[in-house]
Amino acid sequence: MLPKGRKCAFIIGGITMKYIKIVFIIFLGMMFFEVEAKPVKNEIVEIVYNRDFGQGVTHMELGCVKFYFSGNPIFNYVPERKKKKNRDKKASFATKVFVFPYANIKDMRVANFINDDTKNKEFRLTIEKIKAPVQGVKLTVVYNPEKIELDYACCNSTSTVKAVVFNFYNKKLKDKLQIREERILGLV
Repeated sequence: MLPKGRKCAFIIGGITMKYIKIVFIIFLGMMFFEVEAKPVKNEIVEIVYNRDFGQGVTHMELGCVKFYFSGNPIFNYVPERKKKKNRDKKASFATKVFVFPYANIKDMRVANFINDDTKNKEFRLTIEKIKAPVQGVKLTVVYNPEKIELDYACCNSTSTVKAVVFNFYNKKLKDKLQIREERILGLV
């Protein structure tokens, strides 16, 4: 028996039945309303493409492509596919695919120029808009891994502009310089 003047409240673990009803109503309300996070569109403001015009062994950097974004760049690397044999040169080429999800290219003319300019080079770039599996931009890089080394990274070009940079290096020259550097360090 409860003393006179006290109200009876059902208590489970310190929470009254009143609070349980409120939480349950909020939970039901959330189930009926579809709450969906919308992806943030990221504009590729500019694409800069530099390539080495010389064919000599003395050039370390063979080319570079930079994607400048209006916001923080997000890109996914799709694992490397099997190497393809080029029928003309009998050399094996590696293919790397990078996807910039929910990105949009402001001006496709530059992307089309890069696609055309790299068709018959040691490395080939293909920049295209995609809708599946996710809307965005896809960069496909095909290169000869025996001659070229691919390096990529995010960087801040200014305080407001973020970029993703893809560099193509002369692998044979880079390996020679690495051996020379090891010899010098060995002497010291």
